[in-house]
Amino acid sequence: SVGLFDTYRFTGNFSAQAPTVIIGGKAAVSTSQKVVLVDELQLFNSTFNPQEAQALFSQYMTQLQPKILKPNATFKNRENQTQDRITTSSNQIYLEIWDNDKVDKDQLSIYHNGERINAAPITLTRKKSRYLLTLDPDTTNQVLFWAENMGEYDSYNTTALKVTALNTTDSTYSLGFNMQQNAIFEIRHQVDHQPEETVKEIMPQNQEEEIITKEQSIQIRLSDHSIKDNEEVSFKLNDDVFTHITIEEDPLVFFYDLKIGKNRLVVQPKNTKLLKCTPEVIITNKKGEVLNRYKLKLGKKEASSIPIRFSPLPSTKDTIYISGRDLLFEILDPAGNDGDRVSVFQDGKLLLRNYELNREPYELPIKIHSEGVSVFQIRSDDTGKFSGNTCRIDIYYPNVDGTKGKKVTELQMRSYAKEDPAVLVIFEK
Repeated sequence: SVGLFDTYRFTGNFSAQAPTVIIGGKAAVSTSQKVVLVDELQLFNSTFNPQEAQALFSQYMTQLQPKILKPNATFKNRENQTQDRITTSSNQIYLEIWDNDKVDKDQLSIYHNGERINAAPITLTRKKSRYLLTLDPDTTNQVLFWAENMGEYDSYNTTALKVTALNTTDSTYSLGFNMQQNAIFEIRHQVDHQPEETVKEIMPQNQEEEIITKEQSIQIRLSDHSIKDNEEVSFKLNDDVFTHITIEEDPLVFFYDLKIGKNRLVVQPKNTKLLKCTPEVIITNKKGEVLNRYKLKLGKKEASSIPIRFSPLPSTKDTIYISGRDLLFEILDPAGNDGDRVSVFQDGKLLLRNYELNREPYELPIKIHSEGVSVFQIRSDDTGKFSGNTCRIDIYYPNVDGTKGKKVTELQMRSYAKEDPAVLVIFEK
């Protein structure tokens, strides 16, 4: 055997035979033509020697070390000063900030790893502003406080910062910063290999109005003015889970980048002491412009689902010119069947309802309006498993017997939402 570390060693013959690895007392043997994964270490059935083994383990141990980021000396031409730090294994943390000195209308902005998290400058008062941050894993996250102005007194902006993590006791810190110096609070994230808490899915009973936005980044503000005792809810936004979200009168703000197409936000009670709790959810874009607001009704067995559709590109608008008024459409999805469904309208009249696209073309005989122009709408009824809904329309002149003849053109018609169908205008020459 070749001794590498106190608790790590290779055993066996370093030859073409499959080696055995002992990691923390656990053994694994790689087999022919297979890769065995042992605690994130990949072993290949190939010839090893002690030097290669040493290098492999050194690389592995280096990868296990948390990434430590050294803060930049400056940010926007101001000196950076790290004033405090914590270590946590929680993926999400709460930040609460308020003015713990004389209230003089100080204004600030907050940056998480270089990204500004507030839509507009925050005016410090005795009232707490609450934010939920999702930490970058296995690294040091930097929360930077930037003075927008000094308020009525030309001195330091003094801010009280309360940090709460799911597995960390609440701690309050005092930060000072001005127009020459920024304050940095470091949050070192270390991955906890214990199983993460999951949200048991409750079939939503309340389907809320859908939001359609062309901007990827959104802010979600959660508050409840009707309760005295704090309540807890859980969020599930697509595959991301946020647990132990405390509802208070002061809004909690958190940020999310949507995926293209359909997104779903589920809010369900965690510990509902009342028969009903009615949190308000306000969803804005990154600029703080309100996309929609909801007054949810949650009970012990009631949840709410908010569909959010991110459509970054406008639906296709196209125009073609033809000879004559008879055509044959072939409608298909060359990518295959992934659940995309469309409806087709001609001059407002339904021609094809909720059709599931696939590679096999659907033939649709067409006659252009007697005035020599027709407007077709291809509406996305379902975007399927993937983002967006793109169908191809092959357009032919028909033969006398109705079969397809000469090809006119083929068009890719893209649509993300029912409210924004793809449009094709056909003129007779």
